[in-house]
Amino acid sequence: MTKLLEINDLSIEFDSGAERNRAINNISITVDRGEIVGVVGESGCGKTITGLSVLRLLPDTASITSGNVRIDGDDVLSLSNKKLRALRGSKVAMIFQDPSTSLNPVFTVASQMRRVVKQHRDISSAETRRLMSERLEAVGLSDIDRVLAAYPHELSGGMKQRVMIAMALIGEPELLIADEPTTALDVTVQSQILALLMDIRDRFDLGIMLISHDLGVVSQVVDRVVVLYAGSVVERGPVPHFAEPEHPYTKGLIGSIPKSTTERGSLEPIEGTVPYDPGGIGGCVYASRCPDRMDVCLEAAPSLDAVGIGTAVACYLVGQR
Repeated sequence: MTKLLEINDLSIEFDSGAERNRAINNISITVDRGEIVGVVGESGCGKTITGLSVLRLLPDTASITSGNVRIDGDDVLSLSNKKLRALRGSKVAMIFQDPSTSLNPVFTVASQMRRVVKQHRDISSAETRRLMSERLEAVGLSDIDRVLAAYPHELSGGMKQRVMIAMALIGEPELLIADEPTTALDVTVQSQILALLMDIRDRFDLGIMLISHDLGVVSQVVDRVVVLYAGSVVERGPVPHFAEPEHPYTKGLIGSIPKSTTERGSLEPIEGTVPYDPGGIGGCVYASRCPDRMDVCLEAAPSLDAVGIGTAVACYLVGQR
């Protein structure tokens, strides 16, 4: 069976002029229809770049050096510009990280939504209005006339994010890439947006790639999790696996999640920072920050080995146990 999204052995490098740095190193990720897959990691681990590669929206300094990206079997990297424009928004759509900067401040919501409709549909003004209203209602917005007439600054953060999701749904995509959709939203609105993603997954039979730095947030809504560190997949598996993760980095992510007042324990920060050029590291990309590193970790990178059904970990400690 063809996967809706297949990222196979993808590598991406950045050219700074004086040198080339590898940001993504042979990663593979799949998403099925009706499935939500979380891609998790710190800032700088390659999550957003991975999402942008699916739509071929990489910056000019970035280039894909190996691997392929397929959507419903079609090789995205070999599509002509004309076919690529047709694919964006219709087959796959992306919700960008900050709706405040994604929406144009000088145009009303209606004006911006009409542009999207015009790009993907050849319909009358009355049908356009009906479609915009339907999509806004589908994402839980009421008082549709007021929302359509509003400028972005007149809407709350949660409303702007819902508008962005409604715009993404206009072309009836099969795959939705949501890049940190709950960033800068308060906890209550975060929960509402996550519930909304699950609702539209079920209603429209979408596949969703949910990008986040917060494993605690992602685990509430996703079916599977892929943990990225320094451009490499270090652990992946279904959500139940992450109740007791295997990789030290994943354990560090969970340990650094703020606890509620009713929970015991304090924050356990991960010492150090994500390496600038992970492609130049000879051993495990996490070795410099890992409290459990061994000599072998500095000499050669561990392979991503299966440890259960649908679960894999790249760590020598797993083999030792």
